Amino acid sequence: MSENSTQGSAIFSPAKTIAGILVITFAAELLVMALLSRFGFLTATPTMYAVNAAILCAVIAPPIFLFIMYPIQRMTDHLKESTTAGYPSNLDSLTQVLNHRAITVDLLESIAHSERYGNPLSVAVVDIDGLQGINDKFGNAVGDQVLQMVAGNLSEALRMPDRIGRYGDEEFLVVLPETETDDAKIIADRVRAKVSESSIECEGGPCKATISVGITYYSKGDDLEALLSRANAAIAEAKNKGSNRVVTKQK
Repeated sequence: MSENSTQGSAIFSPAKTIAGILVITFAAELLVMALLSRFGFLTATPTMYAVNAAILCAVIAPPIFLFIMYPIQRMTDHLKESTTAGYPSNLDSLTQVLNHRAITVDLLESIAHSERYGNPLSVAVVDIDGLQGINDKFGNAVGDQVLQMVAGNLSEALRMPDRIGRYGDEEFLVVLPETETDDAKIIADRVRAKVSESSIECEGGPCKATISVGITYYSKGDDLEALLSRANAAIAEAKNKGSNRVVTKQK
């Protein structure tokens, strides 16, 4: 990583971001209370102003960081990493979603964040049913189009904080921060239905594909291996039940 990129990460570190929010919020609240006092709407000593401002700051600042600043910061960091000169691309060249390395790093960061703050985190593995058979029957070019179609449908369905990456030849990994398992299943079912309704042009007519999705939910103490093991077990169950379905596995 270049020196400029390293400096950017330091400037926008979580600690400095939180400190900045606290300082700005505290100062703004002191100003508001001073104005209210000036016009006779509030009566208190300067010490009480400071105490009240500190209490309000403690209540307001954390949600601002967690739900606004942190997602924006993560998106900015990922964009900088993928566009910094001399830094290897984070995108899979075929599907234009994150590659294996980048989505793995993203999941590790999300695990660490959930471990520290106790926020919900769901993880989904998306497997294209019978992709090897499609390659054998119609050729790798058609198989590549199927991969692109699935990646496009996933990207359209996901929300701003969510991340998607190509994890294997026919697998995608989806990281869903701030998402309970039931909500993740709704998103996955929407994508599964969209894929099954889509088609691409093949020799002799349109070709269709389906996906199987395995979902798991982060529990305190989970690591990368534990999450992916449960998600893959859910995929195996989906395949055993006939594919083209969503299965969840809890700890």
